[in-house]
Amino acid sequence: MIAAAAAGLASADRATAADTIKIGGTGAALGDMSRLADVYMQTHPDTKIVVLPRSLGGDGGIKALRAGAIDIALVIEPLSPDERAPGLTASPYAKSALAFATRLDTPFDAVTTDWVVDVYRGAVTHWPDGKPIRLVLRPSHDSDMKILYAHSDAMKQAMQAALARSGLLIADTAQAAARKLEQLEGSLGSTTLAQIQSEQTPLKLLTFDGVAPTAEMVAAGRYPLVKFFYHVTRPDASAVVRDFVSFLGSAEAAAILQKTGNVHIPNAPRG
Repeated sequence: MIAAAAAGLASADRATAADTIKIGGTGAALGDMSRLADVYMQTHPDTKIVVLPRSLGGDGGIKALRAGAIDIALVIEPLSPDERAPGLTASPYAKSALAFATRLDTPFDAVTTDWVVDVYRGAVTHWPDGKPIRLVLRPSHDSDMKILYAHSDAMKQAMQAALARSGLLIADTAQAAARKLEQLEGSLGSTTLAQIQSEQTPLKLLTFDGVAPTAEMVAAGRYPLVKFFYHVTRPDASAVVRDFVSFLGSAEAAAILQKTGNVHIPNAPRG
């Protein structure tokens, strides 16, 4: 009887491990993924989903996935050939506006590419009302920076110039950047609409080149700075992981994502 009980406990432990999904990666996706996980677990009570609260970044998520530390990585760009080599597959499930943001009490609502370039290269240091601009930067390898670099050569050069200046604040994670943007008077930096809405961070997102950073403008192809979100899995992904990934492409997931400023991408070919 003791042996049978022990075998039963071992079997239960294996089942528990098999039905637990660990997810981590880019910080901008964590708030929405937590909401999606909560809804999924309501109808799948035998499955436990753990969304790591601290950003690993996209690269860190891939490393953790390959090491077996997590089951699903969240990234913002397609996999490179080297990343696909171990059999990893990625598929987009949503996209959202990358926006320039500031504290709620900043009395300005819009910026342009030219003005932002001048700010980041150091030619403009104050808001139009004379208050100092407090830049909140992201590391050069961060997903925000990759998108901004691609916007224009002038933007890339300005961002790199800002990173090279001493004394400027560099936030390591998306959550840290949002906190600093909320705290600092005259703040200016980048964040993602989906993150701000899913985490309910009180920030002002600025119209960019005459287009508001909304899901509607992203869906219409009018807003120029867009962040895609991909889920990545290993070739040995469990049935539970595969089922949750399928859920991410569903109409139910779409309804959740749309509430926080995302444009949902239905189940797409994996690559």
